[in-house]
Amino acid sequence: MKITTKGRYGLRAMVELARNYKEREYQSLRSISENQNIPENYLERLLAKLRKAELIETHRGTQGGYRLIREPADVSVLEILLAVDEPLYLVECTKNATACPQYDRCPSNVVWSKMAKEMQRVARETTLKELL
Repeated sequence: MKITTKGRYGLRAMVELARNYKEREYQSLRSISENQNIPENYLERLLAKLRKAELIETHRGTQGGYRLIREPADVSVLEILLAVDEPLYLVECTKNATACPQYDRCPSNVVWSKMAKEMQRVARETTLKELL
């Protein structure tokens, strides 16, 4: 499995917001973009998904921007990846058994399933605080 740009950029943006969590100040789209080298247009779409998932909040105006809602220790990598629509499965059958006509007799689906579960466990147990 390869984590896509959505997942990598979404996680980097959240780490950037976590760095300033204690100050409770909003960070501008431009500052997040520049600090993390993420194109603003792309970042804006990701931040909208993170806001919809209630991981961040926004404020308009000259002092506006984005900030985390919860403590970095309370935000998992899994939540972030799911919020930006990052697929967390290795092969289609680990997400949807009916996608493969050979699912019941496939010798490898057990391995793919175990790997996907382990990947999800690591993402669930890893928090923004740890990444800081």
